[in-house]
Amino acid sequence: MTTPEEETQIAEWLSADPNNQKEMDTARFLFDSVKLYGDKMQPTQRRSLVRWRTIGRWATQIAAAVMIAIGAGFFANRYSIGELSDKHHSIYVPAGQRMELTLADGTRIWMNSESRLEYPIMFAQDVRRVKLIGEAMFEVAHDESHPFIVETFASDVRVLGTKFNVDANEAHHRFSITLMEGSVRISNRLDPSQANIVMRPNEKVDLIGNYLYTSKLDDYDSPCWLNGQLDITGLSFAELMEKMEQAFAVRVVIKRSSLPSTAGIGGKIRINAGVGNAFRWLHSLLNFDYEIDEAENTITIK
Repeated sequence: MTTPEEETQIAEWLSADPNNQKEMDTARFLFDSVKLYGDKMQPTQRRSLVRWRTIGRWATQIAAAVMIAIGAGFFANRYSIGELSDKHHSIYVPAGQRMELTLADGTRIWMNSESRLEYPIMFAQDVRRVKLIGEAMFEVAHDESHPFIVETFASDVRVLGTKFNVDANEAHHRFSITLMEGSVRISNRLDPSQANIVMRPNEKVDLIGNYLYTSKLDDYDSPCWLNGQLDITGLSFAELMEKMEQAFAVRVVIKRSSLPSTAGIGGKIRINAGVGNAFRWLHSLLNFDYEIDEAENTITIK
């Protein structure tokens, strides 16, 4: 334990220079990381083993030095592993872009445009929880003792290890999840009285009203946006224009009293063909005129 005099010296040292706080945070992060995950640093390849041992020994030595210098009691009093799990990163993918990232546990995530993901600096000891606004595909690393939860406005998606796509847009009250591999359990945050849904591969769950409905799919492999395509099947004209804005990073202005019907219209638009080709194709299918203003990056629907 630290003495009152030692804690006073530490407080004075921290207030003397903002960089001192950064050093303290780095040392604290290294110590807590080794404490929480040190027993898991067991790579299978020989070369990786040397690297991990070096990193682990370096981190442990730094943490030990800090502990000797300021006392274990100061860390115990001010910091905890739970505090690290309360600190979050936030990633936003702008319109017209996509992103792939890998979390510390090995989970791979592909994010569609105009999507935001929040995740902790370090996962809690009992659960791996992230928050999604928008659309993303997850390939979750299997860890039976640490379930992975994707939180959205409409549902909590609980998995152990699987591959699935989630589209969660609270502004347009849109939520869907499509399962490719494994199994997931879904709870309804908007209507807690609904029983949890356990999904199997090639199943899709959609939010209709405030209720979740399950449907079957034929040989679903991966979302088309992951392959640079935009599926327009089943979209209203307003939803279609929203998707065009999202995919091509343009602004669509509608200047007409009624919207064209999209009933019976389906297909996929290849995004890398460009927004001009996309609108020419839509114009051939639907009853509307348009004007592209490249200077203003705006498309006006007439």
